[in-house]
Amino acid sequence: MAVFKELSKVLTPILKTMGFSKKGNSFYLKVGKNYGVINLQKSRESEKDIIKFTINFGVYSDVLGQLQYGYNSSAKPGIEQCHWGARVGEFMPRSPDYWWYFNASDNLSSLTSNVMEAV
Repeated sequence: MAVFKELSKVLTPILKTMGFSKKGNSFYLKVGKNYGVINLQKSRESEKDIIKFTINFGVYSDVLGQLQYGYNSSAKPGIEQCHWGARVGEFMPRSPDYWWYFNASDNLSSLTSNVMEAV
């Protein structure tokens, strides 16, 4: 678990320079009242020493949100509330669903570079 939190900590300043803010396991880019979302999703198959995770992308439209029941323009949307979404694997050749595996003895810097290249 600590490995996953450590990855999130390392990614935070990098994504912050791109205009993203962080809440939980998601990073938000606000444009007007719309949001771009990058979400780190840890798999239920993760174990204490080996973390399995993927990245979800989402776009939330304020205009479409106003048409939905339960609209709250003051709250950041969760990845599941986005009007468009995709997993990182959809943008990778021959990888419709891509997951990283990482353990405490792996090189965090190398993983961070790999994740940022994918983002």
